[in-house]
Amino acid sequence: MAKLLAVVKQSPPLEQADETLRGMAQEVPLEYVRKQLEASTEEGSPSSMANIGLLLRRINMIKSLDQDGAFAHVEQLKDDRNVDALCVSLCGFRTEAMQAKAAQALGYLGDPKAVRILAIQTLGAAAMPLGGTEGRLSREELRGSLVEALASCTGLDFSEYDVSEAATLKVVKRCQDRLEETGR
Repeated sequence: MAKLLAVVKQSPPLEQADETLRGMAQEVPLEYVRKQLEASTEEGSPSSMANIGLLLRRINMIKSLDQDGAFAHVEQLKDDRNVDALCVSLCGFRTEAMQAKAAQALGYLGDPKAVRILAIQTLGAAAMPLGGTEGRLSREELRGSLVEALASCTGLDFSEYDVSEAATLKVVKRCQDRLEETGR
């Protein structure tokens, strides 16, 4: 994260804000990225302020979307085949339903560069208590969407998957092993 933040502060205007944010979100939660960028606004140079502002606007836009806006945003990103922005959206969306929609779009695209973000989010989803009926259904949907996306992006077979925490952790482990094998 520190390396990426240093690049943002010293680089010319970013052309790939979503790629930069995806790289940061692979290291730390997007909320932490937002806080670090906000803290950097007080110490940045004029050239870095444009980059910091751009990244903050992207994060804040994603976090401000309601469900209908998020679903439309995901469909547009899917049509544009913008895997980086979908990964950032997955990390920044506020609800499980919105996150599940982003995961489904990533699964549809099947791009291997989404695996690390999907695995991180799947690990987080595994740790979520399922809660009452409504919470259980939305968290099961999220876990299922994440695992389906991982299957699509890795080519691994998760047909025996159930939505339990243990099964979800096994999926994450297999994906981590795949990332180490492929060097991505």
